[in-house]
Amino acid sequence: MTVLPITIWGEPVLHRRASEVETFDDGLRTLIADMFETNEAANGVGLAAPQVGVGKRIFVFKYANDDDAPDEGVVVNPVLTLSKVSGALPDPDEHMEGCLSFPGEHYPLQRADWARVQGFDGHGKPLDFVATGWFARVIQHEYDHLDGKLYVNRLVDRYAKESHEAGQEERLGCPGPDLDARRGSGSVRTLTVDAAHLTGLLEHLDIRDEDALECAGLLASKPSPGFSDAITAMEHRLGTFPSEGIPSAGQSEAEWIEAFLRFAPTVHEYHLGLGINAGTSWASLADLGLQLRVNRRVHGRFGLDTWGWMTLHMAGNMFRLGRLQFHLVRSNGSESPTSSTAASGWELGVHIPEDGSLSPGVVDQAFAEARTFFAQHFPDKPVTEATCDSWMLDPYLAEHLPAGNIASFARRFTVSHCTDAPADAVYFTFRQRGLEGLEALPRKTSLQRVVLERIDDGGSWQLGHGRLAL
Repeated sequence: MTVLPITIWGEPVLHRRASEVETFDDGLRTLIADMFETNEAANGVGLAAPQVGVGKRIFVFKYANDDDAPDEGVVVNPVLTLSKVSGALPDPDEHMEGCLSFPGEHYPLQRADWARVQGFDGHGKPLDFVATGWFARVIQHEYDHLDGKLYVNRLVDRYAKESHEAGQEERLGCPGPDLDARRGSGSVRTLTVDAAHLTGLLEHLDIRDEDALECAGLLASKPSPGFSDAITAMEHRLGTFPSEGIPSAGQSEAEWIEAFLRFAPTVHEYHLGLGINAGTSWASLADLGLQLRVNRRVHGRFGLDTWGWMTLHMAGNMFRLGRLQFHLVRSNGSESPTSSTAASGWELGVHIPEDGSLSPGVVDQAFAEARTFFAQHFPDKPVTEATCDSWMLDPYLAEHLPAGNIASFARRFTVSHCTDAPADAVYFTFRQRGLEGLEALPRKTSLQRVVLERIDDGGSWQLGHGRLAL
């Protein structure tokens, strides 16, 4: 038997109706055994399948009772018949509930005094019993999970407001002591992607062809050892506006890809909670598919050597708006910030995906969209300037290709200084790592020729660091 990770409020599987179990087989009974083991390890009185990432109508319970029911059991495809629920306000001394999927919080809630439970056990044998008192509360609590509800969704009055604030704190990555303790204990978020949602997820993330088959294989296999650490690292950063990627902790590229696939829907839900439309959210997260294709071109295989870059997207503050990507970060530590940027404390990092033209009109449209987008969705984080750190801002490029779109883009920025980045121009122009074998690279376009001829002449490409006013 296995202790499974507990899913946490905000994950999609907890907020949609679970589907009926159709086959009573060994796989089902293994899941039930794992749920009992997980419930025991969590010191719980009940656990529903969505709480371990499985969208099926199953719950287990362990509660000593005086009713004609076992103290421990499982109910598959349950149907409840309830007594009337009192309309009086709940008593904090008598009606308090908590939930493993909403950790660290407890609120009072009125429930029906009794519940008739009908359903099946793990072998398909019919069940029919009545639960009363606290046992009835346990049954109703677990049943709610099967309909995509947590007990906090039923709270009234000030308790509803308090739970919402606590949930936002959990979801937006601003943990209080209880969340810190949970994270320290090693309990992390995971998302089970079932077959019904896999195709849609891969489409949203723009993962295609061979990469889609490889990703499906990752999600169908047992999570690898480094997976949980990767999820935990991203969980800690969601909503915290980091400017740097997550440092390596020994995970393989495949482990990071799996973590991104499973965590992306959580980031999407976070975006929706900010009022960001679904299209913009998925377009931002779809850089994963692009990076997988780039990796295949660079290395000829499935993988993701830019996994560190993708960890920035999973923090929830990187957005694809038109032709460009915009990264909302704190201005502390930025190079030469102006007084207005220093006063606001925030700025936008600008990044240039490889797909599409950099024509002035398209770039103008992207910046216009960014001004509106961040003012609407992050009004408490005003931005007055954008930064760009790119080989495209190396003055040498504009001098030698002054009429091109790249030069036009670079002239938007005031470059304060440059730093050595000898391989960047080669990588982004030819998608080749390193400076070996340059003689074999094509010189068909003016850009290709300029990049290689500078190196031929003994020069070195640099990273230009620029700023512009929004």
